[in-house]
Amino acid sequence: MDSQIPILDTKLADQWFAEGDATDQELDRTMVTALRTDVGLRLAAMELNAGTVSPKEAAHELHKLRGAVASFGFSTSAHHLQQLEHNWNSLALPDRVTGLKAANEAFLAGLNELLLRFPHLGTP
Repeated sequence: MDSQIPILDTKLADQWFAEGDATDQELDRTMVTALRTDVGLRLAAMELNAGTVSPKEAAHELHKLRGAVASFGFSTSAHHLQQLEHNWNSLALPDRVTGLKAANEAFLAGLNELLLRFPHLGTP
């Protein structure tokens, strides 16, 4: 992992979540919960199918996942997904799985940082 890429781009996260009333905070919580569920399931599916998914389907799904995590500032996860998207064809199956695991671990680390920075995102 490149140490210069932050787990969480705090400037971007601040733009999303720093200000807002109770209604905004509820919408933010809903959005983060949906993102957590969606990205987690899709990364797990990619890992499970890493040996059988077509290169075109892989590139398409990795691109969409990268956009989802990058939008909220999960920079390291987005970096891993970009590397996978651009190099999928040349990667051996174990390297694909390792990359997907790294993307997921970075995503979860970014979520943890986000929840520490904005505790309202984790409380019902």
